[in-house]
Amino acid sequence: MDKLKQSSLSVSILTSFWLGGLLFSMLPAYAGSTVTFNPPRGGAPQQTRGGASRGDTEPQLIALTPHSASGLTLKAYPTFFVYIPPTAAQKAFFSLRDEAGQVTYQTTLSIADLPIASGGILRVDLPDNAPALQVGKSYQWGIALLTSGKLRPDSPFITSWIQRRQPSTIIADAEPSLENAALYGSSGIWYDALSTLADLRQQQPNDVELTTIWQNLLNSAELNSVPSALLLKAP
Repeated sequence: MDKLKQSSLSVSILTSFWLGGLLFSMLPAYAGSTVTFNPPRGGAPQQTRGGASRGDTEPQLIALTPHSASGLTLKAYPTFFVYIPPTAAQKAFFSLRDEAGQVTYQTTLSIADLPIASGGILRVDLPDNAPALQVGKSYQWGIALLTSGKLRPDSPFITSWIQRRQPSTIIADAEPSLENAALYGSSGIWYDALSTLADLRQQQPNDVELTTIWQNLLNSAELNSVPSALLLKAP
């Protein structure tokens, strides 16, 4: 009888361990993780400017750049993000200018096939056929909605700034990871923290924890006003 009890107890313990391991494996992969933005020292933020033809009472475009610090990148070909409110526009215009105001790259983006009727966060990757950002240089980038099919003085627009810093050997240019996103954020490299986290979100769009980490990163850069919206990649 004692042997039977011992056997039953062993089975119960093994079952408990198995169930515990199963439950642990079912927890979100990023549970408890966080990515926050630590503003870099020095260098006051350059002004972000926007406007719209429909008046200030209408939803505005929002550049996903920090309000209290310069927007930095280590990449020659970075990624830009802008919140676009509900719109019927089928095209958007993206431009990049150097410190002297000279256009270094511009293109028209087709957004007609994107689910943007209810708004979204548009991702624009600088292509490798564009001039690379130079280390130590600042650039002004902007996006305008072509609501009438072409660029006009009253087209809704937003502009912001980016500066490229010397690439660091501390942060490997590897596959997107939460660790790299956190390292970029704590080092004040805003654009790369955001794009790394965006890569992860687009790989796992249904991961609730990643969505929470994304929102916390925006909040840490005083971007609380950015609505929760789909991430959309410009073609």
